[in-house]
Amino acid sequence: MKDILHPLCLAIAGTGFLFLLRDLGKSRRDPALVALAFTYGFSAVSYAVSLTWVWVRIDGVFGVTNIAVPLAQSCVIIVLTLQATVLANWSKPPAQARRRSGLLFLAAAVVITGMSVLFALLTPATTRPTDFSLYYAHDPFFQAYVLLYFGTYSAAEVYLARACWTYARTASAPSIAWGLRLITVGAVITLGYSGIRIGAVVGAGAGFSVARLDPIAWACGDIGATLTQVGYFLPTLARRTTAVRDWTTAHLRYRRLRPLWGALDDADPGITLRRPTRQRNDLLRGRSAHFPCCAAGSRSGRGKSCCAAISTPRPASTPRPAAGPMASPVPTSLPP
Repeated sequence: MKDILHPLCLAIAGTGFLFLLRDLGKSRRDPALVALAFTYGFSAVSYAVSLTWVWVRIDGVFGVTNIAVPLAQSCVIIVLTLQATVLANWSKPPAQARRRSGLLFLAAAVVITGMSVLFALLTPATTRPTDFSLYYAHDPFFQAYVLLYFGTYSAAEVYLARACWTYARTASAPSIAWGLRLITVGAVITLGYSGIRIGAVVGAGAGFSVARLDPIAWACGDIGATLTQVGYFLPTLARRTTAVRDWTTAHLRYRRLRPLWGALDDADPGITLRRPTRQRNDLLRGRSAHFPCCAAGSRSGRGKSCCAAISTPRPASTPRPAAGPMASPVPTSLPP
């Protein structure tokens, strides 16, 4: 199950990182954009490291059996920290957001250090890329490792689900609201992954096994994380879809009016029908619509949520020519 879902999740996370990395060149001072871009980046790394053939290769390179486990899960802790940082920058004034981000990264460093120490106390004898958690569930050091990692994981996902659901209620744009709700659903689903992993440790002491639920655990983790990633991109996807629809409508109108304007042009060569702008550059640009609004909301110092800031109306397209006998119903330009 892991090697079926992880490549798909890797492709989504990697595409998201490359997409946002292009925007970083123009918005490096936007902390929310930076944090979200690296959320996708570290998520892609965690999926890549967890692939079986990569896992085995990493073990061989470092000479430490199952070293891929703390590497991948440390990336996940960083992802969770970055997600909370994004929410902090969206919902708090800059000074408070920086303080919150600093505390979050300090807590992440403590958790990763604890995980590293506990993993060093393990004595793994064989590479276990698919059932590592079940195989070492009886080891007391690994039990402490699981409780530390998945306890932090669960707390972070609960916070993410609660915060996004709250912000979704104040979002005026439907795509923003649905995106935040999708993030909430994804975060809740991932709790099935952490719950099964914690259940394996509890079962080792209580005398029951959750081995049958291992495929479900991987499915909950990957599907939940994928929904979260898609939720962050939903507003941008909706914006680009609207732009394509507007562009298509403008060109259809242009073609329908061409016979009329051709006749007018024959009568008076000074009359021309302006062709709508090309959409290719707009599509390739693909700027994330919500980040400038989030930054504006944070700089205002009022502590508004990103959802409230996003409700700011977008600039209107270029006005149409004044009404009259020769006025064209086609806009002279399309919205960016």
